[in-house]
Amino acid sequence: MKMSYFHHKLRTCPTSHPNYDTALKLCFDVCDTGYYLNTTTKRCIKCFYDCHTCTNGTACASCSASLDFRQMNGSRCSPINGYFDNNTNSRQATPCALSCATCITNSTNCLSCNTGYFFSNNRCISCNSAMYNCQQCSNSSYCLLCSNGSSGSTCTSCGSG
Repeated sequence: MKMSYFHHKLRTCPTSHPNYDTALKLCFDVCDTGYYLNTTTKRCIKCFYDCHTCTNGTACASCSASLDFRQMNGSRCSPINGYFDNNTNSRQATPCALSCATCITNSTNCLSCNTGYFFSNNRCISCNSAMYNCQQCSNSSYCLLCSNGSSGSTCTSCGSG
């Protein structure tokens, strides 16, 4: 359990709470998640923005797919599929648009598409908007799965055919 102790005048921490957080200006018994202890200075130092935890200032020790939507990639935490870094140094990755399976720089700059969409000029276009009654396609001219279960260059409505 993380405990804090305020000692603002001396800026030295008692032995029960030896670690000083420079941002909060408080003494702690352990550093908070997202911080590591500099053992020389006894200061809690902020990890890289993408790390869930770290043991030093050079690499992440863990990432959080459920909280921050990141996974370990070498010594850093990269966004999981469906998320991207939005260049704000936010610990939590930002979600892609619903059509994108993967994206970069913004939510609609897609690298790959979810089922029901095809890739065109870094965008994911709905199969149904390109070809009426198309549920799954790889481009705008051929439907892999029509609403009636068929496939082809046209899809007839579910009630006919």
